[in-house]
Amino acid sequence: MSEIKKRRDLYQEVTDKIVKAIETGGMANWVRPWSDVNEPGLPKNGSSARPYSGVNTALLFITAHERGYGSTRWFTMKQANEMGGRVRKGEKTTPVYFFKMLESAKTDAGKDQKGKGSDDKPRMVPFLTEYRVFNSEQIDGLPPSENVPQPEWSPNKAVQEIIARLQPQIVHGGNRAYFSPSQGDGDYGLIKIPYRNAFNSELDYLGTLLHELGHWSSGPLKRQLGARGTDDYAREEIRVELFSVLMARELNIPMSIENHTVYMDSYIRMLKSDSREIFRVAKDAQKICDYVMGRFVPEMQVSPEAVPVVMPAPVIDTTLQPVNPVVKALITSSIKRASRKPKSGYTQAEPTAAEPALTM
Repeated sequence: MSEIKKRRDLYQEVTDKIVKAIETGGMANWVRPWSDVNEPGLPKNGSSARPYSGVNTALLFITAHERGYGSTRWFTMKQANEMGGRVRKGEKTTPVYFFKMLESAKTDAGKDQKGKGSDDKPRMVPFLTEYRVFNSEQIDGLPPSENVPQPEWSPNKAVQEIIARLQPQIVHGGNRAYFSPSQGDGDYGLIKIPYRNAFNSELDYLGTLLHELGHWSSGPLKRQLGARGTDDYAREEIRVELFSVLMARELNIPMSIENHTVYMDSYIRMLKSDSREIFRVAKDAQKICDYVMGRFVPEMQVSPEAVPVVMPAPVIDTTLQPVNPVVKALITSSIKRASRKPKSGYTQAEPTAAEPALTM
């Protein structure tokens, strides 16, 4: 009697790959500057131009880093053939993953389908499925992609317009950056960050500010935070580091990531004990990115297509300036503004011992 082939655990395969990538180099290695790639932005389907999201973005970042791909376009074999391309002999595929909703043998009431009543609805369960894709640099004969020039904006202006739209409370001073959920005048806490001249460069300052903005989004997006040393604390740090990966590619701003050994080791243990953890955290990181970039508005629950992304203007400024009417006029009117204004002036508030201070 032939031995039954063991069923693949796709969740575990993804987790193992992510853990290996974190342990061998950290997330900062997944991002390459725009000057080193052919196309800016996030990985996308080369046929539909739709960006990948969630854990697929991380997996494609890892593969592009390992193999040195400069293209952000990925195709299935069928898509490549339909566009007149041919995958070169010997090229290896890269897996991407999607959820399909399948009908379970049980109804929502817990009954078997055979014994269900007329009012019982079939229970739908998510099923993880795998597709195989190739980078455009593995394919010959593809039509040239539409040349999308690098956006003509300054990273500083991009971040300023994000700050103007979201209006977090930001306090400058001190010698370290952190987010404090219990301090500040509003409902969402405050961001504390040193002055610009305390950083090696403007881009370092902006990357740190964006990282703390990721933590600040826990308020409007209603995420659970935890005290230092807890699983929730480690989960939030990894969540925001993945967000930093996405924002680095969106805006060409270096990542503000320090692979803190304590929570990194803690999170790796969590990944190894729960193969679905990385899927949840990657989904959260994508949601933060969409919120910060204006593609998702929690209060309205609109689709990404209904909310245009704010495109920063090509103006360079070396310091973070207070919001003025000109900048406000640039923000898309369909995006709701936060209900409070940032606190004026600067203070030297520090987090209390009883609260988590989420750092860069």
